[in-house]
Amino acid sequence: MRTWAEWHAEAVRRQEEGEPLVARRAARAAIAVAGDERERAESRLVLAWVSHRLGDDAEAEALIAVARPGLGAGGVVRADCLGGLIQCAAGRYAEAVGVLAVAVAGLAGKPRWRANALVGLGVAAGHLGRFAEADRALAEAGEVYAGIGEVERAATCVHNRGFLAAEAGEHARAVEHYAASGVDEGRWPEVLVDRARSELALGLVRTADATLARAEVLLAAAGRAPAFAEALLARAEHALGGGDRETAARTATRAAELFRDHRLPELGARARELARRAVRVDAPARVERARSALTRVSTARDLHERNERLLALHTGDDAEPAPLDDPALVVLIDRGGTLLALSTTDLREIGDTARITAAARAFHRHAVLAEHSASGEAPADMPAPGLLDAGLVPAGHASPGLPTAGLVPPNQASPGPPTAGLFPTGLPACGVPGAGLSSARQAAVEFARLLGLPAGRRTVVVPTPALAGLPWGLLPGGITVAPSVAAYRRAEAAPEPTGPRLWIAGPGLDHAVPEVTALHRAHGGTLLVEPTVDAAREAIGRAGWVHIAAHGHHRAGAPGIDLGDGTLHPHHLGGLRRGPERVVLAACEVGHPYGFPLAFLRLGAKTVVGSPIAVRDRGGRGPGVLGVVGA
Repeated sequence: MRTWAEWHAEAVRRQEEGEPLVARRAARAAIAVAGDERERAESRLVLAWVSHRLGDDAEAEALIAVARPGLGAGGVVRADCLGGLIQCAAGRYAEAVGVLAVAVAGLAGKPRWRANALVGLGVAAGHLGRFAEADRALAEAGEVYAGIGEVERAATCVHNRGFLAAEAGEHARAVEHYAASGVDEGRWPEVLVDRARSELALGLVRTADATLARAEVLLAAAGRAPAFAEALLARAEHALGGGDRETAARTATRAAELFRDHRLPELGARARELARRAVRVDAPARVERARSALTRVSTARDLHERNERLLALHTGDDAEPAPLDDPALVVLIDRGGTLLALSTTDLREIGDTARITAAARAFHRHAVLAEHSASGEAPADMPAPGLLDAGLVPAGHASPGLPTAGLVPPNQASPGPPTAGLFPTGLPACGVPGAGLSSARQAAVEFARLLGLPAGRRTVVVPTPALAGLPWGLLPGGITVAPSVAAYRRAEAAPEPTGPRLWIAGPGLDHAVPEVTALHRAHGGTLLVEPTVDAAREAIGRAGWVHIAAHGHHRAGAPGIDLGDGTLHPHHLGGLRRGPERVVLAACEVGHPYGFPLAFLRLGAKTVVGSPIAVRDRGGRGPGVLGVVGA
């Protein structure tokens, strides 16, 4: 007859070797022959570990509770570690961080347990937006795994550090981690999809396409159809972004069929919407003709109308071009490689489009770094770029040959007083940045000066597609962004909110529930905590004012907001008959004008507030990166 020690040792070994069903039988046998309460408690802890591995977290937590009184000091720390890992897997990230941070300190003599605790700590901190803490935990976990010969798990830690960097918007760093990880792509081809997304974000189009093609082959060979379908969807989004309408439609349709077969309705809906967009979007040749037409117009009015039609090809908005008759509007136009600024009163040549786009990327990078640094500023050793010293044409240089007469009706009223910004940036209104400004603020002020945006009054910018994703809310002067003049005029005509107020909190954020609870207490309305996508969508269709505090992301060109049972995407809003008039999206990366904001504007929204970059979870959002889209 086998002893408790033999059964217990087999249970541990089988669990570590990835055989949880065999481990469960051995752990139960160990409990049955245990000689005292300590032995039973130790084997119950192993059985809890096995139950967690098999997906039964309720049983695992119950076993931990029963085992805890019989465990010694070391056993209690391991029980805490396992409890923290279960909390992390259940999305209770704030609880998990606290428990696992304490457990890590008490597991110095148990390297495998300590490494597992560090991985859980890294995952939980990452979901909370605490990227530096998460990176440190995963780096240490990788070192511990490597020290005990767990090479594959060490490689996975390096890859996950890359994923965290990508979530923080640091895609160059992400690609470096992916390349250094050494994860076996044959066994885990999903890692190639992560790499391709960062390559696309860096503009490495050919490299990303080759990476995705390799992922397709390996995922299909491994029989992992859902992951294969996600790779197909990423490739379809990439193809559509590059103007390859035929490939995008074909690949998205194939992905939709796979998602349907495996009962993944949300991803299937996203794939079908992408296929419809691919069919609806004009062929690349027509897009190129529309761009070329901008160089052949003879009046500013014609230039504006041609630009509106070009923007419609990028946004998929079918609205007819609207006249440029509001003095608050400034339309940026890429005309043959030169960036122009068109308003009701003049047409100015700003400078070389490629150089201004490079300056815009620098401003974007500084904004991300400042948002995610501990001090709220970009690192001191990363000075702001000298935007105005890069050989660019001064903003006031007039563009010859295109008269602006007839753009403004004779009785057009002058603009009113500056609008009080919902989220003031605290930046200087104009002029050269002064001494003591952080590099991020200096970059913002200089970029605004480079564009020559009017100071001291409300300004609505219609950016080029290449500049649409900037954090415009960080620029001085209270800037509002619009996807097009047509979208702006539609928002201007929208009524003030009349429906009920709706407050939504998503999972995994420390401040989400307190934030919306306080707003609900102050203003009334409906409060939803971690609702399903369907419940949130239905409530949004009845509301006049919506505030969502949740995790957001913009992966492979597809924005999403995490809710209780999945991810809300812009296409989920398409079937609503009406929408709210005012929307605040307190979430990462969902403020790009062509994503959620445009979807809400189509439903009749007057204003949408959101951030196009990743933001830290913090209470009392205000100064920072939230920008205004609409009216």
